[in-house]
Amino acid sequence: MLGLYLHIPFCSAICNYCNFNRGLFDAGLKTRYVDAVQREIRSRARAEAANTVYFGGGTPSLLPPESIRTILLDVVHLTPPLDGVEVTLEANPENVTPVAARGWRSAGVNRVSLGAQSFDDRVLEWMHRTHDSRRVFAAAATLHDAIRMHSGQGKDSAVRFQNLGPQRQEDLVRFLESLRAPG
Repeated sequence: MLGLYLHIPFCSAICNYCNFNRGLFDAGLKTRYVDAVQREIRSRARAEAANTVYFGGGTPSLLPPESIRTILLDVVHLTPPLDGVEVTLEANPENVTPVAARGWRSAGVNRVSLGAQSFDDRVLEWMHRTHDSRRVFAAAATLHDAIRMHSGQGKDSAVRFQNLGPQRQEDLVRFLESLRAPG
């Protein structure tokens, strides 16, 4: 089976801790980039089926759902249908809205990796993130409703960085407990 990673290098802000290839979002460049990704996918046609497609970045959630759908349609044309294929999209909490989440689901996304980095407001402030812990939990609830509940299936994950500035061992314990908390 084939795992397909699609790097989407656009961000609404440049984080000082991130070493990935990225740049500020530009609508014109986004259009040209999506076209280039589609050309690359078509040029590398394989008979082997993709069992996972991962939109990483940058901030792939800055792409409109139509662009994600267009890219996935090219993947489908080159490999068997995406039935049963895990399609993951990395998303920042501030990009998660009910409309966006439903759009991602309609485009074919069935797993969202939420870039929380931390559930601790002190750490988020230290990292210069544009969201706070309340926004992280609100985004998680929105994703749960749109991705999992809407379809009866779906997966999610949260990204948390370790060993950041003001973090303590009890912060890790609190983070893990918050993942188990209902709602």
